Amino acid sequence: MTTPDLSRFSEIIGQASGSRHKLVLIIGESGAGKTGLLSSLSSKHSLPLLNLGPQLGARLLSVPLRKRPLAIEATVQELIGPGQSGVCIDNTDILFSPALRCDPIRLAYSVSQNRVVLYALNGRLEGRRFVRGYPDHPEYFSEEIPAIPTVFLERGAPTFYNS
Repeated sequence: MTTPDLSRFSEIIGQASGSRHKLVLIIGESGAGKTGLLSSLSSKHSLPLLNLGPQLGARLLSVPLRKRPLAIEATVQELIGPGQSGVCIDNTDILFSPALRCDPIRLAYSVSQNRVVLYALNGRLEGRRFVRGYPDHPEYFSEEIPAIPTVFLERGAPTFYNS
């Protein structure tokens, strides 16, 4: 696995910070290097790294099942914390649970209105569509990527797509 040049990411983060939605999607299959990349970017840009799955899961346990879909965004905002100018969000797999009825890309849009968000998604790109899983799988997800900076990682090698 190669280590990507972080200077290109700095450019993309700079572009995103001037946009309405300050979002950068980082997409790759398991083992592609998303966590290592986010860790490096977190250190370089002094952004907190939020390991979303375990933290969100623990918080949602106290919320009744039928109210969990409504609590996701507020809980993620709380986990990010007030006054943060940016955040790296990793381990977003929990958001694809059918019981949560969450659109992970819409959630990313929402939490990136007031801060830069580097948002890792486990899946692949097919054209301009983000695809996770396969059609018969309960967590299958396929959605066109909006016009935002997107990085696709394959074995640590990034491919950049700009809006």
